[in-house]
Amino acid sequence: MVAAALLLGGCAGQAPAPPSAQAPVDPEQPARAAEARGDFGAAAQAWQALAASRPAPGGEAYQLRAAAAWLTAGDAARSEALLAQIDVAQLDPAQRAERQLLLARLALLRGDAAAAAGALEPIREVDLPAPLAAQRDALLAQLPPDTAPAPPTPTPAAADMLAVLLPYGGELDGAAQAIGAGIVAARLADRSGPELRFYPTGSDAVAAYRQAIADGAAAVIGPLQKSEVAALAAAPLPRPTLALNNPEPAVGQVNLYRLSLDPADEAAAGAAWLAAAGYREVAMLYVDDAWGRRQRDLYNAAVAAQGGRVIAAVPFDAGDTDFSAALRGLFAARLAAAPAHEAPEALPAADGEPAPALPGPQALIVVASATDARQIVPQLAYVGVFGLPVLTTSQVWSGQPAPVADADLDNAVFCDSPWALDGHTLAGDPGPLAAARSVWPALGQLPPRLVALGADAYTVAARLRLGETVDALPEGLTGALALDANGALRRQVLSCARFAGGVPVPLPPGGAP
Repeated sequence: MVAAALLLGGCAGQAPAPPSAQAPVDPEQPARAAEARGDFGAAAQAWQALAASRPAPGGEAYQLRAAAAWLTAGDAARSEALLAQIDVAQLDPAQRAERQLLLARLALLRGDAAAAAGALEPIREVDLPAPLAAQRDALLAQLPPDTAPAPPTPTPAAADMLAVLLPYGGELDGAAQAIGAGIVAARLADRSGPELRFYPTGSDAVAAYRQAIADGAAAVIGPLQKSEVAALAAAPLPRPTLALNNPEPAVGQVNLYRLSLDPADEAAAGAAWLAAAGYREVAMLYVDDAWGRRQRDLYNAAVAAQGGRVIAAVPFDAGDTDFSAALRGLFAARLAAAPAHEAPEALPAADGEPAPALPGPQALIVVASATDARQIVPQLAYVGVFGLPVLTTSQVWSGQPAPVADADLDNAVFCDSPWALDGHTLAGDPGPLAAARSVWPALGQLPPRLVALGADAYTVAARLRLGETVDALPEGLTGALALDANGALRRQVLSCARFAGGVPVPLPPGGAP
């Protein structure tokens, strides 16, 4: 496997890219507009976003533009760092000359005339395009007479590189692109961050890992699939490694950490919401497939852990449209106490006291796709079950508002990553992706849970590469993270929301109905 430089660092294989269908007609327009108005810092960020979204050689050229913009903006350190990461072999002759001119300008800024002369030496006698030749001649005129070029400094081996192992090019390419975009976007917000190199895992994640280590990775993010993580856990891991899945049973290994969108965390958050609201006995409708059965087991365990119980769980086939019999069966006692034509709040109360609680399950858990959930929730009222709290899963929410379609989900509650719900952390902070969104609009069109996973993975791995202990990330975009005894960063706290007007409205922490 060959690793080439990604223009925040390096990329082997495919770099994360926003979907082409969402790309603007002129992707360079934001950067050019920023330059036109004199905002070279914003221009540099825009060029870097373009670099990160394109494989070499296109990305290398954009990184060169970013380095020039940072220098014009007065950030010589960032300009120099970007220039050092460029794979010169991917540049054409004019671009190589531009790089040498930038190196010479940087050297003169720090008062090193010999280094400036050394940077100009390879292009001193070259026939350059007129604008570049004029820049070269102006820089040469700034050198003291008889300045000897300094000997070139050997390029050091990559000492601060973060490798990313993702399944580019396969069935999970879309997930890989979204996670990779989150990693790149978080790196854009980290001024002193490491070089990034992306490695497609293909059919052998262990081989990709070994290549990354051989290339000098200080830490590794990935792989993504459970089988890949299990295979990696069976091999020695010489560098801190943050896998993006939790195999079953859990695996342990020195230097192995895990961060994922484990549905067990979501089930625990939903069960905590039910318990906080006082709903101890609940019913469940679940789709009868492998995913639905696993969710059933997770919610059973999570509700029990909160001191409650699922008193009935009824399966259904995906695509069913009539749930009236199942709902009448689950809530027969409730319907007997509150006839179908009466809402519970219309029942009489004695001596001004609140109406007594209706018998049977106090809430319903719906484990279903968005399509099936939109059939189930409205049918509760159809069979005469009014005012029943409904907890569903994040599968009903794509991350993109669809108020007309989702109006049928009104009053249903689900728990999810904070970023997926409203683009903030639990504390309301926009997090490391805010700046990237302003220069990379298509980032907002990618699956937000996966983008958030990539951003949190970068934040954790960037610290692990420095030898830091990361036992918590309270302001993660995927939730409040805490390290468990098996090396997994669990999402201990998630955000919950209730559909209103077809749009999820975040609930306050621990908020009851």
